[in-house]
Amino acid sequence: MPTPDPSVFDTACRDQVPGTIRFSGGEGVATKGDLVWFSTKGDDRIWQYDLVSGAISLRYQAGDPSMLSGVDNLWVDDASGALFVAEDGGDMQVVVLRPDGAVESLARLPGQDHSEITGPCCSPDGQRLYFSSQRGFAGVAGLPVGVTYEITGPFDELLGRTAVPAP
Repeated sequence: MPTPDPSVFDTACRDQVPGTIRFSGGEGVATKGDLVWFSTKGDDRIWQYDLVSGAISLRYQAGDPSMLSGVDNLWVDDASGALFVAEDGGDMQVVVLRPDGAVESLARLPGQDHSEITGPCCSPDGQRLYFSSQRGFAGVAGLPVGVTYEITGPFDELLGRTAVPAP
């Protein structure tokens, strides 16, 4: 029986269960129904876990030669099933991973190499994309205090979303 809180001299919990899968630097998580996606920045991967079957699979391998590097925050668009991925490093992009596996860059922040993109999501009406630059330069002094961006556009059309009805 595994010991979840081993003493300093006991085997670490992660090494107590045979067949344990090791992940390299867990980061973002997104869910939709019975599916869970999570990113591991240490190896630039996005994983998919099916709660019903218990199956875990590699959804996307980022890094060279992919346009995506430093996978971090995730958000899934319910209407299209597209998975938004924010970069921590790389080209400082918000990238969309479509259900068919196609990848497309939606936004890029040049000149913010010491920051990371966080919290991508779309408005319910599909007309605005939001995300932040964790250490983006802002204010009169131009200090790296963080910036939140709003980009307008026909994201319903771009993502192939089914229009979300107005409340």
